[in-house]
Order: sequence, then structure tokens, then C-alpha cells
Amino acid sequence: MTNFISEHISQEVTSDIKLLLRDLMKVIKVLAIYPPENPLPAKMRRSFGARFVEVVNELDGLVFAVFPDTITYGKEVVFTDKGTEEKLAGLFYDAGINQLQFSGGLPAEELDKFLDLLKGYLNDHSLDRDLVSLLWQEQFGSIRYKTVEDLALGEYGTDMMIREMYPGLDAQAGGESQVDFNQIILDDAQVIEPPADSDETPADSEAAEPDPACRPEPSRSFFRPVSSWPRRNRKKSPG
Repeated sequence: MTNFISEHISQEVTSDIKLLLRDLMKVIKVLAIYPPENPLPAKMRRSFGARFVEVVNELDGLVFAVFPDTITYGKEVVFTDKGTEEKLAGLFYDAGINQLQFSGGLPAEELDKFLDLLKGYLNDHSLDRDLVSLLWQEQFGSIRYKTVEDLALGEYGTDMMIREMYPGLDAQAGGESQVDFNQIILDDAQVIEPPADSDETPADSEAAEPDPACRPEPSRSFFRPVSSWPRRNRKKSPG
């Protein structure tokens, strides 16, 4: 019975997050195409902003993985791009972003700045426009992101740490520069041990913050009218 209730809550949360991202896409579109004096963008911004902050705080934060045409929350796909008309995942992925995190306690003012940033990015068609650089310059406190460069640097740091722990790997690989991690992450009988006379100890490795670099400009495509919000009292799924 407990598992059934937990699964039901989880499905309800996933459903609400899907609506949340669908309306995020619509709000970004409306903000980008309507002039500031039009009352529609302001109305949508208030309604969406209140709802987004509510969900983030209820769940104590949201972390999304971004792929070329999908966005996932945990193991669930919560948004799928549909051609050029609905391309939220592509907006971030094409800019080099593969993870977005909204922390619990997200201030409404910070979400407003995030929406304004996306609006400005979509409306500026200059070739040197860079979404990651804009996010880095803004230095948000509750909105974080990871990029393809972060992943590459993390893998490089792991590679270097393995080489320091197992200095005989390069010689065994015939001087090849690529570490075969299967040589290490296997059963005990297959794990390569460092030479007995080696005085080297594992070294800490920490990926450096990447410098902003120009990335491909995402396709700018757009949306349909805002959906209505189903209002439900939810509890955060345990675990």
C-alpha cells in the first residue's frame, strides 16, 4: 500500500512538472514576441512565476538533464521537443547546457531575471550571443547549470587521477594516451595494482571552471496559448 501511494504521488509530481515545462516554453515565447507594454506578458509572467516557485519549493528543488530533444527529471522524460515549433530542450542543449538546477527557496525575483535573460537571448540574433556566458555573468544564486565542457573537464580530471594512482597503465597500453577504465573497474582478480615500489599516492583532482566560449545559436521557434493549471495538494515523494 505504501509503495502504491508513493508511486501515485510520484506520477502526480511528474505530471505537474511536464505542465510546468510546457508553460515555461510558452511564457518564453510570449515574452520574446510581445512588446513590454502589452499586458499579456506581464500577466503570464506573474501566473507562471508564482506556480514555478511553488513547485520548486514544494519539491525542495528541481534538477533537469537536458538532451538534444528531450528533458528528463530523474528517470522520467518530462519534455520532448516537437520539430521547430516546440524546442525547449534544443534551446539549452544547442547552447552547450546539459543540466539545469533550480534550488529550493528560489526567489521570484531571480526567476524573473532568468526569464528576462532568455527573452534577451532569443531577441538578439548577433553571432557572438552566448547563453552560457549570459548565465555566468548573471551569477544566479538558486539557478545553476552544467555544460558539455564541465563534463569533459570532469572526465579529464578522472583520467589524470587514475594515471597517478596506476602509473603502469601507459606502459601496459603500449604508450597509448587513452585509459581503458575496464582495466580497473572490474572484479578484484582483474584490477591492476600499482607497482610495489611506488611512493605515489592518489592526488585530488578538481575540474576548473570553463571559460565562456561561443556556442551555436539555437533555433528560435515558438509556441501555443498557455494551458490552464490543475491545482492539487501534493506531498513530496519520499526518498
